[in-house]
Amino acid sequence: MKSKLLRLLIVSMVTILVFSLVGLSKESSTSAKENHTFSGEDYFRGLLFGQGEVGKLISNDLDPKLVKEANSTEGKKLVNDVVKFIKKDQPQYMDELKQSIDSKDPKKLIENMTKADQLIQKYAKKNENVKYSSNKVTPSCGLYAVCVAAGYLYVVGVNAVALQTAAAVTTAVWKYVAKYSSSASNNSDLEAAAAKTLKLIHQ
Repeated sequence: MKSKLLRLLIVSMVTILVFSLVGLSKESSTSAKENHTFSGEDYFRGLLFGQGEVGKLISNDLDPKLVKEANSTEGKKLVNDVVKFIKKDQPQYMDELKQSIDSKDPKKLIENMTKADQLIQKYAKKNENVKYSSNKVTPSCGLYAVCVAAGYLYVVGVNAVALQTAAAVTTAVWKYVAKYSSSASNNSDLEAAAAKTLKLIHQ
């Protein structure tokens, strides 16, 4: 009788332990997923400027110099201003960017990153203190090694001349393309770059 009760007690304890572990496993899995839930703004800051947690996810493919500039006091101030402008000018954009990334669709991501560059140019045109330059720069200009759509924001200096200060931040989209081809305009290369970006974010 005692041995039966003991066995029953052990079975009960093991059952409780197993269900507890399963519960903890689900909880930790959910927490991990929640930790990788980002807003459209998080994606924007991370992919274009290497800021925040998204920036850290793709940090191995970032140019340290540009990340430093983007995360400087001046850089953060400039990016904050850009984000504020976009939210006012195109309130739906950040949600659209998030949807394109969450859907893991490279083509949609390409569309939204191209739109991001257009919005940044629009911001620069409306801001007297900031200039936008589309000049191509060296192959080490930012994310993934070569610029697809090179763009820099410059804070206007005292003499109203566009200067490349610590606040000059790259708006280039996929430089990863160089690893596949010398042609940055090739659609298949752009899709490969977008797919790599999505993989890094969703790993």
